Amino acid sequence: MPGLLKTIYSEADVDGYIYKNSAVDWASARDATSGTADDNDSSNTSAVAIVKTAGRGGGNTWLLRRSFFLFNTSDTQFCTSAKLYIYGVGATTADIIAVKSTIADSSEPSGLASGDFDAITGWSAGADNENNVRKYSDEISTWSSSAYNLITLNSNAIEDINANGFLAICILQFDGDLKNVEPGTPTFDLSTGMYYSDYSGTSRDPKIILTIEPQVAFFGTNF
Repeated sequence: MPGLLKTIYSEADVDGYIYKNSAVDWASARDATSGTADDNDSSNTSAVAIVKTAGRGGGNTWLLRRSFFLFNTSDTQFCTSAKLYIYGVGATTADIIAVKSTIADSSEPSGLASGDFDAITGWSAGADNENNVRKYSDEISTWSSSAYNLITLNSNAIEDINANGFLAICILQFDGDLKNVEPGTPTFDLSTGMYYSDYSGTSRDPKIILTIEPQVAFFGTNF
């Protein structure tokens, strides 16, 4: 019997972004433990970003933004494949990756909090976290700003869907934010835009499409 497809939209009271500004240096923004959270925006043209701008009167300002999504998979069993779809908008210059977030380790939160900026499994301040985090995807280097973008989720994500009853995801910039490498140019803007579930209707909402294998019951035979 072929697998069944199941679509699950992200939780509107949780999905959104958290950003951190710093006029001090790269590390003060990237390694912060809190930022400014917004889970009410319908979209953001730089939903995932690392940016360095020249300040007025000298100096620079750094900004890092990460996006978070939560999917309720509590009534889902025997998932064998998972695909994440994010509708793009605005900028397309940040290479990104999906990793496991800790925003729902114990129970579904009521919203994103400022302290969730580094709510990423395995995250360590000041480190290259490529081998520390629990990756849910490969690096994504191409992005459409006017259609759904497909992110194929890996076996880590499938395992967590089947085990936990939810899937909590952080999407962050790959080369700089994840690896802790500040681009060498004097100023830079690497950003990628996304829609969230607060957008009217569901035509651009973040969603996962799961392949579910039906359960098969086996009955013994009495002779």
